[in-house]
Amino acid sequence: PSSPAAALPALLLVFPQCPRIPYSSTRNFSVPYTLPSFDAGGPVQNVAVFADPATVFVAVRNRILVAGPELRLRSVLITGPTGSAECEICRLCPAAAGGPGSEDVDNILLLLDPQEPWLYSCGTARHGLCYQHQLEVRGSEVTIVATHCLYSATGNSPASCPDCVASPLGTSGTVVADHYSSFFYLGSSVNSSVAARYSPQSVSVRRLKGTLDGFADTFQWLTVLPPYRDAYPIHYVHSFTDGEHVYFLTVQPECPGSASYHTRLARLSTSEHDLRRYRELVLDCRFESKRRRRSAEEDTERDVAYNVLQAAHATRPGERLARDLGIDSSEMVLFGAFAESQPESPAPQDNSAVCAFPLRLLNQAIEEGMDKVLGLALRYPHCARLQVNLSAPVTDTSCWDQPTLVPATSHKVDLFNGRLAGILLTSIFVSVLENVTVAHLGTAQGRILQVGPRSPPRCRWCCSAPAPTSPPCPLLTSIRCPQVWRVNVTGPGCRHFLTCDRCLRAERFMGCGWCGDGCARSHECNGTWVQDSCPPILTDVGPRRCPWPRGDLLESGRGVGREVEHEATCGGTLPQVGHRAHWGGRYF
Repeated sequence: PSSPAAALPALLLVFPQCPRIPYSSTRNFSVPYTLPSFDAGGPVQNVAVFADPATVFVAVRNRILVAGPELRLRSVLITGPTGSAECEICRLCPAAAGGPGSEDVDNILLLLDPQEPWLYSCGTARHGLCYQHQLEVRGSEVTIVATHCLYSATGNSPASCPDCVASPLGTSGTVVADHYSSFFYLGSSVNSSVAARYSPQSVSVRRLKGTLDGFADTFQWLTVLPPYRDAYPIHYVHSFTDGEHVYFLTVQPECPGSASYHTRLARLSTSEHDLRRYRELVLDCRFESKRRRRSAEEDTERDVAYNVLQAAHATRPGERLARDLGIDSSEMVLFGAFAESQPESPAPQDNSAVCAFPLRLLNQAIEEGMDKVLGLALRYPHCARLQVNLSAPVTDTSCWDQPTLVPATSHKVDLFNGRLAGILLTSIFVSVLENVTVAHLGTAQGRILQVGPRSPPRCRWCCSAPAPTSPPCPLLTSIRCPQVWRVNVTGPGCRHFLTCDRCLRAERFMGCGWCGDGCARSHECNGTWVQDSCPPILTDVGPRRCPWPRGDLLESGRGVGREVEHEATCGGTLPQVGHRAHWGGRYF
């Protein structure tokens, strides 16, 4: 016998799919935003930020600019050319520091003292000497009140020059306070011509004298051995300190005479200034494709080694990324913007990646690598091709007390899974907002991408280059273009989101909500501002014919949990009035 249900007529309802909106129609990265900015008058060489009260020091050729948090210019300190009447601080140095006539000063280092309100600037003129600028807080402003030339008339010679700090080929540095003394940890690019006279050395640790007329005569250094100075260039990209160590990041040939380049991390101890515990480790940033079986005619993804570092930033991650990395959110992580190099060259291609290296794991790899070195009884100079100045007798002839290249590689995979192809990253700054790790990436095209690791690298927002005639310039750290902008880490606004759905899916820290017909922040909205739902959008009505007298009409549209009332006619018959439809896929 048939059941009562079998006698019921079958009713088949087919709900139309909402048309997909193209990604390009949901965002417009050409929306203009007005950002605080000023023209530095020349390519920016360095930036230093005094925290409280917020003050920005911007170094350009022959000048240091002082600006407030809104980037209103407050003062200008003339640093060159040497010998010019406008450069008052040039006359503070003894005549012995003079170079061959008037020289422009490229402020290659701009560093803040971690303990005292002092700013240090080091230029390429006069053998790379430095100045100390004493800062004074006056209300809400910071002012340079006095300057000292860090150069002594005695103690410096072409063969040994403790006050020669900056190299014309590039220098990176970090200042560390230790027992009321300031130590400069410096990494400088050198070649045979730079090393011939007043050489700054490749790696050195120098103590600032209490008399503020230079650095202590005895200092520790490492430098590339003479036969390799021209064939083995080392470019110092970035330096930072954490805990008991100072770190340098370099791009250099894999070995002398090699045309292949890679990135290394060098670690120095802040408690042992003699450089015996100097360690190097190769950093390997890669994209590994998910290989599948394909026919020979189909294109296949390739594994990519991003071998040349462009920029770096060390900070603590948000909780989400920390879990992905298998570490605690209190641990320090080194974020690197890498690029694939041109063949047999350190020059980067437009193909970038971002890799994250937890410092604890890097230090662990160094210690484990040293155990392997000692187990194999490898001896210096196999450890590193560096010349060492040791002031004390060597008691341990193994690599443990010698500068050592650890025979291990720290391997990490691109956080964005190869999606930065076609983009050259030139700068990086990482911040944590509401437990979300956000990378702010500057590109060679003059834009900033704000993205979260492990997510597609599409802009949360982007900034365009200032003008078509300007050279390509990143907008973070040492930007090397005339304009300086201040951009909020939460982004400049929300108007580039064009649909309500995309607006409300933005990260909460951006503060975006829907305001009538556009995306805005709450203080920008004069009407109703919502963050929890979107108004429905009617896209279709069906069926096209009345299924039965006084039948129901089914609408197709998109929205979020929205109920509406409608009234419509169908073939002259009035359907039910007050019929309710739930938008978003189910209709009743």
